[in-house]
Amino acid sequence: MPLFVTSILTAADFLAYGLQSLFSSTSTGTNASTTEVKTPYSDTKPGQVAGASKTTLPDLELFRAALADLSKVAIVNSAGNLEFTYGQLLHDAVELRRQLGVVDIAGARVAFLIPRSYEYAVVQWATWAAGGIAVPLCDAHPPPELEYVITDSQAAIIVIHKSFAAKFTSIKEKLPQLRWIELEDYAVKPLSEVTAVYRTSKFDDERGALLVYTSGTTGKPKGCLTTHNNVKHQVLSLVQAWKWTKNDRILHVLPLHHIHGIINVSAWAKQELLGVVSGFTSSVLCSMQLKQVTTATVFILQVLTCSLWSGATVEMEPKFDAKAIWQRWKSQQNLTLFMAVPTIYAKLTQAYHKFSDSEKKECTAACKQFRLMVSGSAALPEQQFQEWEVISGHKLLERFGMTEIGMGISNPLEGVRRPGCVGLPLPYVSIKIISDEDKDVTTTANQPGMLYVRGPIVFKEYWGRPEATASSFKEIDGQKYFITGDYAQMTNDGVYKIMGRASSDIIKTGGYKVSALEIEHEILNHPDVQECAVVGVPNAEWGEQVVAVVVLKQGTKPFELKEFRDWLKPKIATYKIPAQLKFVNELPRNVMLK
Repeated sequence: MPLFVTSILTAADFLAYGLQSLFSSTSTGTNASTTEVKTPYSDTKPGQVAGASKTTLPDLELFRAALADLSKVAIVNSAGNLEFTYGQLLHDAVELRRQLGVVDIAGARVAFLIPRSYEYAVVQWATWAAGGIAVPLCDAHPPPELEYVITDSQAAIIVIHKSFAAKFTSIKEKLPQLRWIELEDYAVKPLSEVTAVYRTSKFDDERGALLVYTSGTTGKPKGCLTTHNNVKHQVLSLVQAWKWTKNDRILHVLPLHHIHGIINVSAWAKQELLGVVSGFTSSVLCSMQLKQVTTATVFILQVLTCSLWSGATVEMEPKFDAKAIWQRWKSQQNLTLFMAVPTIYAKLTQAYHKFSDSEKKECTAACKQFRLMVSGSAALPEQQFQEWEVISGHKLLERFGMTEIGMGISNPLEGVRRPGCVGLPLPYVSIKIISDEDKDVTTTANQPGMLYVRGPIVFKEYWGRPEATASSFKEIDGQKYFITGDYAQMTNDGVYKIMGRASSDIIKTGGYKVSALEIEHEILNHPDVQECAVVGVPNAEWGEQVVAVVVLKQGTKPFELKEFRDWLKPKIATYKIPAQLKFVNELPRNVMLK
């Protein structure tokens, strides 16, 4: 076949024929720069492209940061205590890029399922080095949901870790035309074996970088396309606000697929069929599921990309275990950052209280190694904020983000952090809050409204869904803003507070709009309550009725609804007080422990 591409050539064809990239090692000119470091490369393997560039990389800040210190440890796999340098990360990414087919795969989607490990970063970097769009998959999803993401994204290449191979057997049979790459664990290599002369070539940062699937309360999950320019500004906003440096070291315990709130359709169907489970109507259960649906937080940007962008070190913890985390903190006190969801902090707190007095002192002392601890992806109860401060000496930093924008609002690194508030807009971010009466209440205290966000952090589009994309933006004062779907308001202190999702956290009862999160914050101050969720269920008289679902602390007994309502009356308006009270052993959670 001639070395040209017609307008009808598909990405899969492009990969199969292995066309020569524009990023050829033979190209010269003002767009290329060279960094001098050496390494041998293995010979071209079967199926790879002979003569393709082995050392040219897109001119992305992420790669340039890595080139600044190739000997620095980039990622540590805690399982086995394996330390991988930036030099090896670049080397392995370039080698994997060769296996993808060509140096520039021209925006083809590369879907991958990799554990929380060094290998994840290799695949992501290889995809970006090849000019592809990374499509992370979720290991908690069954084959039908994985197949949906693969087909909807029109992925041309699938990279899977060997530990997930069995999960894809049926999918491979249905999609034999795709290119499948099975990845083994990488071994640590000495720097002398992985150095190279790297050349950077001009790159259009408006090209797609990430395609992350997120869902609303109805319909199939949507692919959220983020460009390299979006990623750059999402990362820079956090690097500046939280002062990331190459001296930082973070322990990463969260999922890396960052599709954190997709509904399990089969679970929904099961609940509908059962009708009533443990005293719950199916409508209550579904409301609780809806409440967990979120376009979520992009922890991969916070933890992985921000770290590597800054030249810092990431420790990948393959499995979260509260007791083991405390032990890690005590044994090697070289960490500076920790980021988690409220449930993880709750589990760490529970584990702490089971330790002896001497162990507790060791735990508290170990927390001094951190310069910053962050909580996000769900509302942090005030009681938990205060208890963690007593245990660790840290006021947790809360912030607001979602897949479409990365992080948008944050409490300050230095300054007052108020429980239940998310602070102020980050760099590169502008916000508007518009009331139901279409009034701008952005700077009006205690006036809730829909939250809108604008800036280079905002995603490009929903993949293949132009109508959904168009309906997700609104013009305000001549500017295009993204509709977050969250209600927010400014407090008397001049910072912002998230009231909840308009679709699930805002309950419409008796003509009032009630924030479920506000009610939850109050209930969690009850001495016998461990966890709770507040939902609205359909009611003929009130429209929706407020229902509290409660998990009691160990050793306590259920209380009566009247007693509960009387306890709440001095704290919140009568119309906000739950009309029903349900007790459960545990709340349903998604893969982010939300």
